[in-house]
Amino acid sequence: MNPIGIMQGRLLPPIDGKIQAFPVERWAEEFAWAADAGLERIEWIYEFETAEANPLASDGGLERVRRLAGESGVGVRSVCADYFMRA
Repeated sequence: MNPIGIMQGRLLPPIDGKIQAFPVERWAEEFAWAADAGLERIEWIYEFETAEANPLASDGGLERVRRLAGESGVGVRSVCADYFMRA
């Protein structure tokens, strides 16, 4: 794998015409897709509009992120906190 990553959502179709948005329905898919592309990291998006649906907002969600990261070999090492641009 290459020691590079991708911003979350870039491997999925745009959401409501936006390329920078948390993919509420499909975020988990990106771990396998990133691994298939030879990437090692996903930069997570945490935004105001979808904060409650974001797995970073709950212990169970964080555990699921950790599990998917472990299974795929694609880690989350940074967060783009767009949340604070709107809050």
